[in-house]
This record gives sequence, C-alpha cells and structure tokens, in this order.
Amino acid sequence: MKAHPGDVPDLKIRFLWDADWAGTPGNTKSTSGWALFLLGPRTKILVDFGSKAQTNTSYSTPEAEVVAGAMGLTRTAWPLQTVFEEIFSRVVHMDGLTDNSTALHDMLQGISKKMKHLRKHHLISISLINEAFDRPGCTLEHIASEWNTVDISTKPLAKIKHDFHCGGLGLTSQVEKDVLTQGGVMSAAAYFRDQAKMSLVGVSEGHQGTLDFILNVLGDVADDFLELFE
Repeated sequence: MKAHPGDVPDLKIRFLWDADWAGTPGNTKSTSGWALFLLGPRTKILVDFGSKAQTNTSYSTPEAEVVAGAMGLTRTAWPLQTVFEEIFSRVVHMDGLTDNSTALHDMLQGISKKMKHLRKHHLISISLINEAFDRPGCTLEHIASEWNTVDISTKPLAKIKHDFHCGGLGLTSQVEKDVLTQGGVMSAAAYFRDQAKMSLVGVSEGHQGTLDFILNVLGDVADDFLELFE
C-alpha cells in the first residue's frame, strides 16, 4: 500500500466483490466478500475489506454474486464514497469489478428474467447496482477470477493462492515478514523511514509539518518493535 499527496485530484474508488455459492458444509447460505481501494497514479490504499454470510439461500452463483455486490455497495462502497467526496470536495468516481460474467451482464442491463424473485427473497434489486455505476466516470467491468483478491474473503484457499491474494490486498510483504527478527525489525524501520522521506519530495510547505509528524510516528513505531527484542 502506498500514497502520494500529488494524487489527491485524481483519486478514485476501486470496489471488488465476490461470493462463494453455498460453500459451507451443512449450510446452503453463500458468503459475500468485498474490498475497497483508493487508487491514484501513484497511490493504492486498501480502505476496507470483509465478508459476511448472506441472509437467505441463493438459487445460483450469479444470484449470490448480485447479492454480494449489493451488500458491499450499501455497507461500504457508497458510505465511503460519500465520505471521500466530503473530504475532497468533488465527485469521486468508482470502478466496480466482479468475476461472474452472467451476473455482470444482468447488472449492466439492470434487470434479469431469472432473478425476478430478488426483491422478495433478498430484499434487493439488480437496478440498485446498475444505477450505482451508470454514471459519468464510473465503470462496472469483469475481472478474471484468479485476479480477484476478494476470493480470500469467501472461502479457504491453498497457501500459494492465499499468499498471492494477501499480496494483492497489501496485507503481507517481505518487509512485514522480516519484523519477526531483530535484524528484520531494523530493516523494516529503515524501509518505512525511506518511504516516508520519498513522500516528502515535491510537497508544499503547508503539508511539510504534517508529513514530518508522520515520519516521526513511523520512527517511534519502529523503536517500539525493537524494544520487544531487547
């Protein structure tokens, strides 16, 4: 995860979701998963991710995917989009990504003959998702399943795939593994200090004090880690 102050005018939301259809043994309920990033030319920040069992049983995988999209949209994407628009005092565009082609087609159409029961059974509507992305600057597109990092939130995965998706979410890195040893902690401290210093390049004097404060906090955190090994 990284952030650059110069990206503020171009920041947008990337919202991914996924569903595991009736994947829990002894339970017909599906699992919804979502992840929301703030993206810019030099910025990628994981703002929120999570999972939740769906309330009612879904008839098919596309149905479970639509329910997951509506859940993530109302629980996190729309509320955070509102917060960012207040902070930046501008419209913040949002890109949505799902790995189910059938569900994507129905959401782009805003209607599905095979899912007319959604309003009754799940208390949602496909048009909810359609209207969220049918706006200037917003997109709703397909992502290959192997690249959908939200897969990690819906079901157990093999270690290689689990580690790959953790990396996509920015939850693991070689630096984080190194903090398990004293030498590694020192390496991590140096890494974070260097990253913070790089972020100071080209920053206006008005923000210099804030970023200096962040740099000092990172140093204090690294020192706290070192104390654990003394």
